[in-house]
Amino acid sequence: MLGIARATNKIPFITNPERFQGVLRTPPTRPDDYEKLMARCKKADKIEEGDGGMFQRHLISLKPRKDYEVKGCLQSWMYFDRMRDEIMDIISFTDEIVNNATQVIARLRQLFPGTTLVGVHVRREDIVREKWAEIGFVAGSPKYFNRAMMLFRERFPFVTFVVVGQDPQWCTQNFNPVNNDTFILELSSAEVDVQLLSMTDHLITSPGTFSWWAAFKMARTAVVMYPRYFTSITKFQS
Repeated sequence: MLGIARATNKIPFITNPERFQGVLRTPPTRPDDYEKLMARCKKADKIEEGDGGMFQRHLISLKPRKDYEVKGCLQSWMYFDRMRDEIMDIISFTDEIVNNATQVIARLRQLFPGTTLVGVHVRREDIVREKWAEIGFVAGSPKYFNRAMMLFRERFPFVTFVVVGQDPQWCTQNFNPVNNDTFILELSSAEVDVQLLSMTDHLITSPGTFSWWAAFKMARTAVVMYPRYFTSITKFQS
């Protein structure tokens, strides 16, 4: 939203900034003219992102002197990579969230000194529904995850996988650990999970915003694996 606003000389506006209290280190607050801006938002033109997982040029070519409500996941660094440092500061979580994730990471490194920690994000439960299928998102298959994990095993002598997902039972049934190198974590808060994934050394993603933002927050030296076709739409337009 901020990237599109900067590119089109518009005012970025969040209708419910309270949801970020206790989540972001510096959460947004209601501006003094909040009610006035809310009234404008109710009359704003609604514009859809279109195909998921792809940069949409029409979103940075919005007409001047018009208000827009943009709908979509907007998973492209091209909207705001020029503002990366600013974005990284904005999406910094509270100390409590960071500390909770840090404790898990520290415990794993203590148990397995010298290991390479690879985060694995598995999104399945909701992404198989018709709504997301229409956008083009496809749930990761067991073949994809196990192949990605094997590639990391071949690349690093000591590797430990940290699995975060909505369906731990599915992960237990479909993953093929080698020498107990895979840990499927119990569900935690969304914020802690994203922070934890971003603190691993490398990452195996699945389609969805969790994976995308965790990868964005990681060090640029990290290896990030993702499905060749992050969405079915990109398969046909690549």
